[in-house]
Amino acid sequence: MNTITKIFAGAAVVASLLMCSTNYSQAGPFGQRRAAAAAANVEELTDQNEAALIGNSKMPVVIDFYATWCGPCKRLAPNIEALGKAYKGQVKVLKCDAEKNPTLAAKYGINCYPIVVTIKGKTATKYIGYQSLNELKAIADQLVKP
Repeated sequence: MNTITKIFAGAAVVASLLMCSTNYSQAGPFGQRRAAAAAANVEELTDQNEAALIGNSKMPVVIDFYATWCGPCKRLAPNIEALGKAYKGQVKVLKCDAEKNPTLAAKYGINCYPIVVTIKGKTATKYIGYQSLNELKAIADQLVKP
């Protein structure tokens, strides 16, 4: 590998690290409005509010388990927000910072990020890794079927 190739390879690594550590979906005034709108469609799940949000839910539930430092989690976040908006009133969409809520992470066997967990009745299913919006919609469609 020549010197120029090494420089470009090093610059690519630095650029990818910067992209993974920046949450573009929440940056600036537009991001703040978007975050406020998303809050209406996606609720934050914690160890303390699990019973209230999931306990007696008549709707199927989708939970995005994430970590704040996780690049794929940041890529998934807008898809989760869009899913919450598209299926409002049909599917309860939640997000959970697994590192801040270790009891929930242990309960659902969260050992990597991101993981999307669906709950319908007493059945829980895990989807590991990044999910496109179309994949999430297909999952939600299966949940809302009678």
